[in-house]
Amino acid sequence: MQLAIKLAHHDHAYVERRGGWVLYSYMRQAPHRSRYRRHAIERAFRLYRSSLSTGEAGAVQGGLGLMVVQRAYLAAEDLARLLVALDEKPSWSRLTEAKLPDLDDVFSRVQNDRARTLRPFILPRHRSELEQEGFDALTCDGLMRLAELNSYRWLEQLDTVTRFWSRYRPIAKATMHGFPMIAGSVITGPPPAGALTDGLRVPAKAPWALALLSEADHQNYQVHTVRTPIELDESKAASALRAGKMAADLAATVSAAQVASIDGGYARTVPLDMTHRLPEELSAAVEATVRQRKSDDRKR
Repeated sequence: MQLAIKLAHHDHAYVERRGGWVLYSYMRQAPHRSRYRRHAIERAFRLYRSSLSTGEAGAVQGGLGLMVVQRAYLAAEDLARLLVALDEKPSWSRLTEAKLPDLDDVFSRVQNDRARTLRPFILPRHRSELEQEGFDALTCDGLMRLAELNSYRWLEQLDTVTRFWSRYRPIAKATMHGFPMIAGSVITGPPPAGALTDGLRVPAKAPWALALLSEADHQNYQVHTVRTPIELDESKAASALRAGKMAADLAATVSAAQVASIDGGYARTVPLDMTHRLPEELSAAVEATVRQRKSDDRKR
């Protein structure tokens, strides 16, 4: 990701206000964490597809499918926690102390409050921010168009991650905290698994699994268990793969923007990796400005 156009901040005593040194260090390590998450998801998906091609037992296929979902879910959780940490007043404690409802709120904002969702990516929000930096009209046009293109791309990716999160949110506890997970082939039999199959809507495609999610009603001394079928066929696993990789990339992207901003003392950054999609006149103006800025920096 290129971050060559940066808008001056003028207040350099602000690392703590931007979240503190621990959060800053965490974001500096984002590229390594993103690669780790991507490799883990891809490896799980390869194992899953191998089990399909070799005709492994349904329980094995389903278990490997759950691994894909879980690892993609961890990448989505990384992203959500980072966006929680950077919302309003950034802080490390907001990242580490965020609960599932806080993460749900982050993804609900993708549809309900897109401006707030994009705020951590620190793109310029108004043309006046560019004009104050002394950019000419064509460069301002080009940079604002780049901001729009990146906003659109990131929101599309966030939509994909949000749909994945919403689909698998009910089984988060099951995958993270040891709730019972039963292979669909065991449920349907033969022989069928008794009361577990009563009125159960079985997914149309194998493999699948059944999560038994329980909540304690302490006031009435009862435990309520809900049966939740989980679709794990190849198309669903591929969707989880795609969403998890997008989540890992987005976490790296927002971290890169924040780190570049903190390192350089800039309030806004504009990625230049989509300059080729600008009209020729605008791309030429942006590229000329980038060259001039780099030349000025070398002379300092």
